Amino acid sequence: IQKLVPSDQVIHLNEFAKDLWDNGHVIPHAVDLDVHYPRLDKLALRRKWSTKLNTYIADESLLVINSDRNDGRKRWDLFFEYISKLKEREEGRVQAIAHTIVNTHDRGGYDLIRLTRLYGVLENIVFTQFEWNKSLSFDELAEISSMAEFNGSTSGGEGFGCGVPESMA
Repeated sequence: IQKLVPSDQVIHLNEFAKDLWDNGHVIPHAVDLDVHYPRLDKLALRRKWSTKLNTYIADESLLVINSDRNDGRKRWDLFFEYISKLKEREEGRVQAIAHTIVNTHDRGGYDLIRLTRLYGVLENIVFTQFEWNKSLSFDELAEISSMAEFNGSTSGGEGFGCGVPESMA
């Protein structure tokens, strides 16, 4: 990158920022399409991951995934409130996968178990990451993302923001 962009130029992540500042270069997010792509048999994936996660992901459920970090700006409270309202509207057939660390309230994050109880959605949420060093691989997360109907992110701010283009892929 240093050879491509002069040292006196600003690097932006999108065209909007470049236009806003009226200078610089855009280096867009890259998504590995060998990892992130639509899988055709969502029902087979749900059965596979029900077994791997030791839970039950129903064939007929409306499945939402959120893989945001557990910190204050990601607004997990709003995500669980949304799941609660969606659960009401869809007569309970909603499930969500939360790929994040469950309890980081000592570092500015949320106690997600407490929040799921508060919003009445504990039984609708499957957590897939409990500690920093015990996570899914990129391939596994991409596979889980592809079996969901949509990605829900209630982030109040983004850093690098890879989850959105990956879920779109």
